[in-house]
Amino acid sequence: MKLDDDIEEFEALVAQNKSVTWTEPEAVFVELTEEAQKPVWFVDGGNHAFFNYAYLVAELNRVFAVCYSALDYVGALGPYNFLSFTFVEGGEVKTKLYHRALEFLEKQLENREIRKGEVIANLTGRARRVAELRLARHLVEREGAEIVVLDGNFSYLYDTAELKELTSLLSACHENGASLVGFAKKTTLSKRGRPITQYVEQIMRKQGKDFYWVKVGEAKRGQNPSYNTKLFVAKLNSSAQKPYLVEVFSNSSNRVLEVLTLNSSSVQSPGYPLGLVHADRVARIRTQIEGELVKLKLIRLAKSSEQLAGVLQEAYSHDLLDALNS
Repeated sequence: MKLDDDIEEFEALVAQNKSVTWTEPEAVFVELTEEAQKPVWFVDGGNHAFFNYAYLVAELNRVFAVCYSALDYVGALGPYNFLSFTFVEGGEVKTKLYHRALEFLEKQLENREIRKGEVIANLTGRARRVAELRLARHLVEREGAEIVVLDGNFSYLYDTAELKELTSLLSACHENGASLVGFAKKTTLSKRGRPITQYVEQIMRKQGKDFYWVKVGEAKRGQNPSYNTKLFVAKLNSSAQKPYLVEVFSNSSNRVLEVLTLNSSSVQSPGYPLGLVHADRVARIRTQIEGELVKLKLIRLAKSSEQLAGVLQEAYSHDLLDALNS
């Protein structure tokens, strides 16, 4: 579909995001078929920081995956709870994980150097984000998932551990013929002072369209330069209040968006995948676990990683995990 002559083309936003190249918008409309009803896995996570000091972040984390075919529930994995402790040592950020032998998750994340002027509080959620990526890779490699949808985009460009896991996930998708989708509620990408989603929505409204997906560009993700994702502004239901930025890594982006259209047709959340609503509801951490969390107050005594090693006994972490999973 060609835009009206009075609508300007999208400009390159290199100054905002050098990994993104924008193209002229073009809307694609695909007739829904039985192929669109294939199962889709949705992954989300939650985290709650119990302590957030300049030298230490202690968090309870939870990840969850749920599978849908159109609007029909198929199955789920999780929720999985684990503890993480992120601290600074020797100019590096280190994260230790405590869990009950989760198959897809190790006990320590890869270290990364601290950026100049960085505050440790900015690393809250590091363990949860990596766990989401690893659970998604587990679905592709072990569960035979053909389409996996994550909450948010794939701009894990600053953290060594996240970048490594994203690359591994993209590689697994490439080798297994699977598709990976990032469904973002918000975006910092803008056009003329407005979010790119609002800018595209105005264009499509002038075209009289209230159901669409528009390819607006591509992005290089992960450590493999050949891994490119496609960026879409998508309004997957005519009753949706707004469009979303959707990032797709797939050999058939239109087919993937066609599949997501059926899962985004619920009365509860028109235009937004019901699977992500479900995953968010289960993964979100809303309340503190009283009693067992008192043991974590021992972390207040830690002022260096050496003291932390002596104060933080794994028995405390395992007792808390037992309480969470009981």
